[in-house]
Amino acid sequence: MTRPAEESPPMKRSGFMNVYEVMQDHLVQATCALMAEISAEVTEVCDGTSLDLITEVVVSMIGYAADACRGAIVVVSSPAFLRAVQTGAPPPATPAEMADMQGELSNMLLGRLKMMMLKRGVTFGVTTPTSVVGVDVMLPPPKGGTSSWHRFASARGSLHVRFDVIFEPSFAFASGDVTREGDAAEGEVLVF
Repeated sequence: MTRPAEESPPMKRSGFMNVYEVMQDHLVQATCALMAEISAEVTEVCDGTSLDLITEVVVSMIGYAADACRGAIVVVSSPAFLRAVQTGAPPPATPAEMADMQGELSNMLLGRLKMMMLKRGVTFGVTTPTSVVGVDVMLPPPKGGTSSWHRFASARGSLHVRFDVIFEPSFAFASGDVTREGDAAEGEVLVF
């Protein structure tokens, strides 16, 4: 599957699949698994449909940084999608509740991606998500990095996830799976 980048071409490492594509694949897997966990199964759709930011949308952005890469994940959905996927509590009704829910989804999504990247020897810290509800939202791609949108369709509507990353020349995955016994898996809750 080819994913168009909005900025510069991704970096390549010998012996590895294009690292940008690997990270995107992990993001897609994490998104599908997270949404299935909350009973909102989604499928990635590569149909060229553009993202409509003219209507009311809920947007959250959460950043991450490792030794040799940094970036953000942007999650965009409609208020109707958020109300449809809410389980175990009343659906979000106010803009603040929708922003809070979207921020939590982006946080859980990045947590899953972080665990997947840990298996490749990449450890990164995360920021607190920032969320907004608005109409006619502008989301320019980052300067100096690579950025791609992914659209996920479900019976409840669409979810859009943008993956932004800037690689330093020294970035590389560890060879093999570096998972240690006792490491948490994606989606597990850690209590400390």
